[in-house]
Amino acid sequence: MQTLNDYEIIEKLGSGSYGDVMLAKQKESGLLVAIKTLEKRLLIKEKKQYQVFIEKEVLTQVKHPGLINLIASFQSSSQIYLVLEFVEGGDFANFLKINKNISQQNIVFYSAEIVSILEQLHTHGIAHRDVKPENIMVANNLHIKMIDFGTANFFDERGLPESVRDKLNELREVSQQDERSMDEIDQYQQKHKATFVGTAEYVSPELLEDDICGPQADLWALGCIIYKMFTGTTPFCDQTEYLVFQKVRACQYQKSNKIPQEAMDLISKLLVRDPLSRLGGGLPNSKNTYRELKSHPFFKETNWDYLWSRKGPDDVQIHLKKQTSTQELQLKKQSSALKPEVVLTGLVNKKTGWMIYKLRNMILYDYEIPKLEYFDPNTGMKKGQIILDKNVIIELLKGQFNIDVPNKKKYYFKECEHPAQLWVDKIKDIMKKRLNYE
Repeated sequence: MQTLNDYEIIEKLGSGSYGDVMLAKQKESGLLVAIKTLEKRLLIKEKKQYQVFIEKEVLTQVKHPGLINLIASFQSSSQIYLVLEFVEGGDFANFLKINKNISQQNIVFYSAEIVSILEQLHTHGIAHRDVKPENIMVANNLHIKMIDFGTANFFDERGLPESVRDKLNELREVSQQDERSMDEIDQYQQKHKATFVGTAEYVSPELLEDDICGPQADLWALGCIIYKMFTGTTPFCDQTEYLVFQKVRACQYQKSNKIPQEAMDLISKLLVRDPLSRLGGGLPNSKNTYRELKSHPFFKETNWDYLWSRKGPDDVQIHLKKQTSTQELQLKKQSSALKPEVVLTGLVNKKTGWMIYKLRNMILYDYEIPKLEYFDPNTGMKKGQIILDKNVIIELLKGQFNIDVPNKKKYYFKECEHPAQLWVDKIKDIMKKRLNYE
């Protein structure tokens, strides 16, 4: 049975709502891997144990060259660890920044690979529900792999082994136990809070409005990604998340002269309000399945049987992660002590006046004296900072947290992108590490 001691942690690749993703090296083989760590306490508190099970089962049950490979999984008393293959080329969002003038031929290629991945998932009854460039990785062979099934769901469980179905039902029952004691308003809020997943500029109308979300939400995201590959921006991009959502609900976007006619026709057939009317999103045995999607003129040059065995594009660039030597690892650890490290970043609602809260992008830094900085998410302008010295008092309340700087100011925050518990835990961990804070 593997443990974390079998790996040498190199650096943090990113943070999520329930833990971190670390770049690590298998001590025995020297293989670079990505280890996703999930805090059990937060999963239990947010009743998300079943989502971890779903993520693991998706990667276990479904095999496809365009899906990230689960190498191992294990747990400690406080953490769950998923050991995943490390994809060296970075995410597709960064890839598009590097390759701003990506050719139409390559756009067709990567669009086809996304279609192939989604077809495999949907055939197995799985909806990803957070398809976006940040959740697509580029391998060193210039093919792609989809990652992060933390918000996926099984919309059709008939093909699952009975043991998996039983475990899913058991975990759902646990997650729903506390909801039964809520009053009617709380139940409504909890229900709709749980319904919204995904990222604003790629989220579909039904994810904003309905309780039922099927695989068609992934096809909407596909349309948004194709639009972005041609134009450099998403179809519903706007200054605030609220305005983005208004455009999504109205299915309001501008046609661009940068997009060829066949591509625009495909996009317009994917960005449709009615999920079942989206190209490829019809019921099984209908005349609107993946057969029709893959037959669209946009894909007329695509050889679907040869897609994953063909050579990747040779006229694009990626930034490869090199193997890290022991000496480089020591230098990295030494240099990290000299500059602030981002521990957590995300949107919060900050109190700015009597019953007035404004959206802020907040960053927690690990430094000799830790600090929080917060910014206007629309302009990027820094609006303030909080120095976290040993006299600071952290308070956790339901759905919010307060930071009291004695003799100076008290700050009030409501959770938004991450749970309040996660902010408090991360802040206290850094303060304990740097200041022996209790």
